[in-house]
Amino acid sequence: RLPKQVRHTNSFQGLDFLQARCPAMSQQNLKSEMGTPEYRKFRELRSRLPAFQQGEEICAAVERNQVTLVLGATGCGKTTQIPQLLLEAAAIKGQACRLVATQPRRLSAVSVAERVAVERGQ
Repeated sequence: RLPKQVRHTNSFQGLDFLQARCPAMSQQNLKSEMGTPEYRKFRELRSRLPAFQQGEEICAAVERNQVTLVLGATGCGKTTQIPQLLLEAAAIKGQACRLVATQPRRLSAVSVAERVAVERGQ
């Protein structure tokens, strides 16, 4: 659940969401989400992407290290798959998870968010 909209400024005040409570996605919610036809359809497509195929290794690296860099070719799933894999791994463990993905332009960020929502059946 996203916090209320924050007015955008040139200062770091727009990062108030980092201070907000970060609830965990429940295993039941994850299971319910994974059961939707939309999710299952996109799961098949997602499974072909290199980032998805390396998901366990990427999640383990993120858990072990304070900073993790993932390098991959354009279109390999870095932006759309890794956040989903990390969210799912945290939900399975019952851990809270806060993911922040940056994009060079607002339109790119919105497009990525919309794509991930569609892939998750939301």
